[in-house]
Amino acid sequence: MATAPASGEKSSQEPHPRLRRLSALIGLACLLAVLGGWYFLAGSLVHWLTERDIDNFVLRTRDSSDQIATNLARNMQDEVRRLANIPEALSGDLVLRAPLTGRQDAQSRGAALQEADERLRQLADQFEIDLLYVLDANGLCVAASNYQTDKSVVGTDLKARQYYTSIQNGGRGRQFAFGTASATPGVYFSGAITRDGQFLGGVVVKRNMRNLFHLTSRNAAFMVDEYGVVVASTIEPALWHYLPDSAAAGLGTDFLQDRYRQAALSVLGIRADRSLATVSLVHLLDDPTPSLMTARPIGDSGLRLVYFTPVPDLLAMRERAQMTFWLVFVTGALILTLIAGAITYILQSRRRVTALRYSYQKLSTLSRELAVEKETAQAADRAKSRFLATMSHELRTPFSGILGMVEMLRGSALPTEAMEHVSLLERSARALLGLLNDILDFSKIDAGQITVEIVAFDLKPMVDDLQQIQSVVAAAKGIGLSVRGIERPLIGLGDPDRLRQILNNFLSNAIKFTALGGIDVTVATAGEGSSRRLTISVTDSGAGMAADTRDNLFKPFFQGDASSTRRHGGTGLGLAISKRIAEAMGGSIGVKSEPGQGSTFWLDVPFAENDGRPLSTEGRPGGQQDLPLAAPPPPVKRRLLLADDDEVNRLVIGGMLRRIGHDVVFALDGRQAVREVTRQEFDLVIMDMHMPEMDGIEATRAIRTLAGSKGRIPVIGLTADAIVENRPQYLASGLDELLTKPISATDLAAVIRRYTEPNI
Repeated sequence: MATAPASGEKSSQEPHPRLRRLSALIGLACLLAVLGGWYFLAGSLVHWLTERDIDNFVLRTRDSSDQIATNLARNMQDEVRRLANIPEALSGDLVLRAPLTGRQDAQSRGAALQEADERLRQLADQFEIDLLYVLDANGLCVAASNYQTDKSVVGTDLKARQYYTSIQNGGRGRQFAFGTASATPGVYFSGAITRDGQFLGGVVVKRNMRNLFHLTSRNAAFMVDEYGVVVASTIEPALWHYLPDSAAAGLGTDFLQDRYRQAALSVLGIRADRSLATVSLVHLLDDPTPSLMTARPIGDSGLRLVYFTPVPDLLAMRERAQMTFWLVFVTGALILTLIAGAITYILQSRRRVTALRYSYQKLSTLSRELAVEKETAQAADRAKSRFLATMSHELRTPFSGILGMVEMLRGSALPTEAMEHVSLLERSARALLGLLNDILDFSKIDAGQITVEIVAFDLKPMVDDLQQIQSVVAAAKGIGLSVRGIERPLIGLGDPDRLRQILNNFLSNAIKFTALGGIDVTVATAGEGSSRRLTISVTDSGAGMAADTRDNLFKPFFQGDASSTRRHGGTGLGLAISKRIAEAMGGSIGVKSEPGQGSTFWLDVPFAENDGRPLSTEGRPGGQQDLPLAAPPPPVKRRLLLADDDEVNRLVIGGMLRRIGHDVVFALDGRQAVREVTRQEFDLVIMDMHMPEMDGIEATRAIRTLAGSKGRIPVIGLTADAIVENRPQYLASGLDELLTKPISATDLAAVIRRYTEPNI
């Protein structure tokens, strides 16, 4: 009877299960609504900021492009004005007038013509003119600067030319045309030669279009005539096409043949890009990169300069905006979710506490329920932590600074206690870096981005190298490490780096979990030709494992001993990663183990015989950073260039290089690095791959184009990109070697010796 009131009171206080479900659904709907609102708010904010930055960037680029086009057009205008004044200036030259004035016998006229030819040749060289000649009153060329060549215009009837008809009345002439003898397009300028008002002939100056159009720009630029036809261009495919909506579209075939030596002309491929509201962009000749188009008239010559400035950074800015949006959205969504979870948890806790006041008899039951819910919440938190950790590979650059500063502190005169603190800091940083590497690798595999190479390689050097490395670790624990079945070279097709990763994981685990005895590695092949398979097994004399441990061993984040007193650390990702890699290679891995009888981990993958491919040198790293190395010989002092935009990296790496004993010159970006290599003498260049203005890839390519020894200077790349699949694109730029951050002074010293002291 005593419990009835309590039960009834509880029923009146606790909500009905249907109400709880309804409340949960309403809460979930509210959370989704908030996340949806945040999605649109974040998108609008990032879009507004990005468009503002893009507009400002493009407007600045447009102003610069307009200035360049104006300057180029002004230079050409000055050249056209100079050419147009030359005929009038030479019309009074007595030597040039002599063949046209007075009555002369054949001998005197011949001498006058010969003297005029030589005079024209000298004047053409003096004024830097392609062709200079004199016409008589009938339009016949009587003397020319090219009289000694096989394309001489002497004796050519040119009275049909527009520049001749224009000077018959004593004026000036100008015409774009192809040369009668040379068939080379150019601009002609003419001036009349008169005596007492009588027309005697004229002086004609020709400048070839190619020589007139002497742009020194990397960008595309055209020169178009009054009909809109491209008569000179920095890109060959655009020549003899006309601009859209120009008068050339209505020209007849005869006119085209006479003026341009073309039966028909095609419109130039210029497509409008209306992605920006403030500035008009175009795409030239199906180029995906948008460009700014600027047109400037060249004086009163009838010619126009059309200048194109590509805006490649526009695409990159939009891509960065997309990444920024997702980063902002995911971060905000996580914060909102955590807040909602905290509020929900508080409300639920208060409701449970209220219910406990009315039902003391149910305390133990409610306590168990709370414990279950607490474990569920903790599991959810762990899942969220794993999700957040997949993005942590961006921390490699700060880790480079941390580990570099640790190494610099090691070389300082610190007290013993401080040095122990530094050692603890280094071990902690390296442990965290290893964890980040495992999670990054696993996230790549889990997203289906793993790639497997098929190259010809020798398995024996890789196995021997791993045996040498891991034998040192095994010997420190007093256990042996032996290898059987690979006494001779074993060449086949596969991915040496992936095989090395799996075998190294097997050996590391075997050494970790073996206290006494030894470890045996067995290598065997089965089959022939393209169906041959490779089997590698690693057997240890450790404690073995039970069936439930074996069943879960290859699952992500699984620990064979997950208790708080476990002796062996690790992320629980190594075997999961190895299993995914083996499956991607078309193989499998597994384990045989019983408690107290040790364990055997095996790998079975395709290993076809070589079909004639050249042997690869991949999969042969020279050792591990943590292993003791023989003391290197004293370094030879070198002069080095370090290119890195990050101040911390310059401080750390520069400090390492100076401690090694080298002189260091710094460059803040790739463009400055190329400039310094051009101006100064260096023994080696250390180049960061990601820098503003000009990145490491473009800078290395620019250095390789330099003449002489400067183009052959050793270039060592640095990158925080730990993805193996991205290495080929870096090395293809001309790097001699690529190092992944964080790096040590030992690695730097070894690389510098290898490329500056060939005999070492």
